[in-house]
Amino acid sequence: MPDILNSSEWERVALPDTGAIKLNLVSRRTPARLVVLGGATTPKYLGADHTAAAFPARSVLSDRPVSVRATTATGEAFSGDERVDLIVDANGQERSFLLRGLDVAGQVDAALIRLERAEGGLLMRPGEGGAATLGLGGWCVRRRQESGEPCAPAVRRLVVDTSASMRAHAGRVRALERFLSDMAATTGADEPRIERPPAGGAPRHGVGAVDVPDPRADGTVLLTDVPPAPGGARCLIIGPAQLARALPSPGSFVADDAVWAELERTDRAFSASTLATLTPLLDWLTAGEKGDAR
Repeated sequence: MPDILNSSEWERVALPDTGAIKLNLVSRRTPARLVVLGGATTPKYLGADHTAAAFPARSVLSDRPVSVRATTATGEAFSGDERVDLIVDANGQERSFLLRGLDVAGQVDAALIRLERAEGGLLMRPGEGGAATLGLGGWCVRRRQESGEPCAPAVRRLVVDTSASMRAHAGRVRALERFLSDMAATTGADEPRIERPPAGGAPRHGVGAVDVPDPRADGTVLLTDVPPAPGGARCLIIGPAQLARALPSPGSFVADDAVWAELERTDRAFSASTLATLTPLLDWLTAGEKGDAR
């Protein structure tokens, strides 16, 4: 009989690093399938509905954890109070567990467990690896870790334009700050320092160009709605792409409405479409000075 582990009552479990890891998704109300991401080998899915999977323990690499996820079959989110159970068998049931009450509420693609290589074996952790709830930035970090892509933000200093025209974008500013904070917390990096210098010489409601001290300092990004003169800080621009083409700023990134819609969302129903929309921004945020203008 498997050992029963209830949700929120465990932090990590050691598993043998030999043989196979077998998984079975049970006790679900919403039709869903298992998805295994990040392994060195392709998992074998069992059954037409993909509610069971198996893969060798050796496919969990030291630099790339494996995420076991439940994805709804319809693309609609799990119900608001839904939880699922997962059976995990390691090395021919040398260690076997029934993980009960895993939280999938309100999500389309929910992390159930995370497997990491550790000295002497594997470690199984709940959800995204121990974090109770990851925001969108943390969720994106985990997905990029699974695919081996850069995931740590290269932004060390975020300078926010305080011009009068930026007041209309206050919600977007907060969303970006929250996104960067989530990314930093998940990767263990320092949160970027937020600066709000006066614009046009006025400490409040200024107009004109924002004065960025030491604009070329490593890791500096200016969040603005008007590209500055060439030679200034790297910019993340709020506004239409036409503006950036009319006033080109080398190394800048123009975030369109679809990007901001994802950053400002308040639900947890993140999906492959979410990641695809945000990938250009993530590439730019993690590339530092080598990032291309978009």
